[in-house]
This record gives sequence, structure tokens and C-alpha cells, in this order.
Amino acid sequence: MTGRTLSGPTTRRAICVYLLLGLVVGALRSQAATADCVAKDFDQHQIFAAINEVNDSVANLRALQNSPTTDQTSILMLTIMAITTDRAAAETSLFAGYLTIYRGLVSNQDRVTTNNYIRAIAKVQFHSLKTYADYLTVNANNFPQYAGEIRHARDRVRKLMDMFSCADTGSGQ
Repeated sequence: MTGRTLSGPTTRRAICVYLLLGLVVGALRSQAATADCVAKDFDQHQIFAAINEVNDSVANLRALQNSPTTDQTSILMLTIMAITTDRAAAETSLFAGYLTIYRGLVSNQDRVTTNNYIRAIAKVQFHSLKTYADYLTVNANNFPQYAGEIRHARDRVRKLMDMFSCADTGSGQ
């Protein structure tokens, strides 16, 4: 973004949208209850493969953002979508780390405690990924010139979300 500045009402509006997204994610996290998932429900290799695909989408969104023909409004929105997509990958990587810890534990009490944590956090992860995918869907509709790449990123986030389907309570939250 050489020589470009982001200011004005468009920037403030985009920042408000991003803050609102953060509040929604925070609200979902506060509703974390026991889900039906346990550590054995997850395949780390599949999770990491899907995370790599999401990371490819982050790189593609950043490439669009850095294009010399991209206007300032689009730069800001593409930046926010890249950050949103990157958060989905980062949070899922942390979850995969919990699985690694679980598999390395020897004490049955430690395994039960960690499995209970995985059970609880799986629901949060499912709803976070759903929120990120929904946000990308809205922006794909608002920025038709980038809709293909945004939808591709959304589909990759949904692929991650599907890995947490055991945590979907169907409550719509």
C-alpha cells in the first residue's frame, strides 16, 4: 500500500463493521457450552490440510488488496476480509494444538480434563468459523468485482467449519 492513506467516513464505517464482527465473535465465545465433540472426533491431518487451504485464500486476498488498480475502499475491505480469514486459520491452528497436547498426555486425569476443554472449545470454534464464513458471504455480495475470490475463501472456511459439525447444536447461534 505504498503512498495510500485510509481516512474518512469509509474508513470509520469499515472499522465499525470490524469492531461489530469482534463483538459478535465475543458474544458467541461467551455462550460456549458443552458440545458433543471429543478429541477422537478430530483428524489433525485433515485440519492442517484445510488450514493450509485457508492460508492460500489469505494470500490471494492480500494479493488483490495490493493490486495497483484496487481503490481505497476495496483495499480496506479486502484487508479486513484477509484478517478475518487469517483469524479462522489461526484459531483452528490453536485448536489443533490442543489435540496435540491431548494425544501427548499420559495421565488419565489430564486426558479427561483436556478432553473436556476440547469438548467445550469445539462449539466455540464451530460458531466462530460460521461467523467468519457468513461475514465473507456478505462481503462477496457487496464487492462483486472480488466475489469469486471471497467466495472461494468462504468455502475454505466452511470446509474447516464442517470438521466441527459435531459441535453444531442447531440453535442457530
